[in-house]
Order: sequence, then C-alpha cells, then structure tokens
Amino acid sequence: MMLYKNIITSKKPTTQEEIINYFRDDERIKGKRLTYFKVELDHLNTSMDCFADYRKVHKSYYDLIAIFE
Repeated sequence: MMLYKNIITSKKPTTQEEIINYFRDDERIKGKRLTYFKVELDHLNTSMDCFADYRKVHKSYYDLIAIFE
C-alpha cells in the first residue's frame, strides 16, 4: 500500500522510524512494515509560503511517499 503525506519541518526525515511516526495515526498500517520510502523537497510550496520559507524560519515542505507491505 502506498501512502503520501505533505509535511512542514526544519529537518528532512531520513530514517524509517521518522517516516513511520508521520503515519502512526493511520489505521491502515497496523501490522504492516515499511518497505520503501522517498522524501522530496517541495520547492514550489516552500517558496510560495512566506511564513514557512526556509530563508525566514528555516522550515521547508517535504513530500513523503511510503510503501507498506
């Protein structure tokens, strides 16, 4: 099962534990394990949001794509 989430954070998530924590409230992942994840910087949202712009408050938008089996 593939899940997608858009997050705002100051540090790019890099470990499986961090990715699982973003999806922990989703009932669909109960009993499943994370097999693959990808984290991409969302340049458009980061540059368009004047309150979350990295140059001002050091936060960026990231797109999380996780595959659970």
